[in-house]
Amino acid sequence: DKAAMPRRGVRRQDIEREISVMQALEHENITRLLASFEDARSIYLALEYCADGDFGDKVKERGLRLTEREAATWMRQILSAIH
Repeated sequence: DKAAMPRRGVRRQDIEREISVMQALEHENITRLLASFEDARSIYLALEYCADGDFGDKVKERGLRLTEREAATWMRQILSAIH
């Protein structure tokens, strides 16, 4: 909802920058931005489908059962995406 952006501290430039960065990225561990569009009320981002969920889903799913080995594997994947 574009009307709520100022209340949430989000500027249009922030959204435009996020879209530009996402369009420039290409990595197996980064969700691809397929398209973006907007109407009078909202800005929409069409993202690649993640069949197994996103990182937040994985953390919630594993909870306190997350092993150090799993955490290390996830961190390697995250760091490979930003290296």
